[in-house]
Amino acid sequence: MALPSDGSTEDSTEESRALDAAALDAAELTLRRRGTKVKVRPAQDVAERLAAAAIRLFQERGFDAVSVGDIAAEAGVTTRTFFRYYPTKETVLVDIVDRTNERLMQYIQSVRPGAEIGEVLRVAMDEWFLEYTHLFHAVRRFVEGASSLMPVFLTRFAVWEEHLAEALRARYPELDAEDAMLWSVLAFGLLRVAQNLARLRACSYAEGAREAFTRFDGMLDVARMGPGGARDTAPRVEVG
Repeated sequence: MALPSDGSTEDSTEESRALDAAALDAAELTLRRRGTKVKVRPAQDVAERLAAAAIRLFQERGFDAVSVGDIAAEAGVTTRTFFRYYPTKETVLVDIVDRTNERLMQYIQSVRPGAEIGEVLRVAMDEWFLEYTHLFHAVRRFVEGASSLMPVFLTRFAVWEEHLAEALRARYPELDAEDAMLWSVLAFGLLRVAQNLARLRACSYAEGAREAFTRFDGMLDVARMGPGGARDTAPRVEVG
């Protein structure tokens, strides 16, 4: 399914809904990060209120125009309370994306038994992008429109790569640490390609990921066969 690329009302509504749901879903991770028991209801209520307030204000004003004080006031708490849950306002979005990465690790384990690593990554990331297409588009808009977010997310990529390498080693115990990290870095590199393809093609991230993997497979075929060994190195995936 191709996504509208013109900022349509339907697209914006889906992204807003995805952000709202993700803010609530990330509360559990936020509590774990700060060492609070997840089942402590008052703490979870505060985490949910803060995340929801932050997302609401980010959408209304833009990320850079919102202060920590604004978020705290919107949530009905003090600035000190905000900092008990989040060290920075950027962490609100980082927690949301961290939560989606936990889902990716679950998808890695759920692919059919006996599948090779390449298939596991392809299938897991396809399911992942299908689940979070609208959310990822929304987060991308925040990152592209805010001066402070890109460095934070680039730094966080190293953590996500480590988590994926750990998930691969859990699924393939015979895989050594260096090879697991190589697969992980490669996978996240393909994710970046997928995002760029989605933007260029005005298609979903899942469709961009399928084309990225297809192109990569074609490159591997050429590398194995040598220059001139294959006529069609990167079959195009038809998108909407």
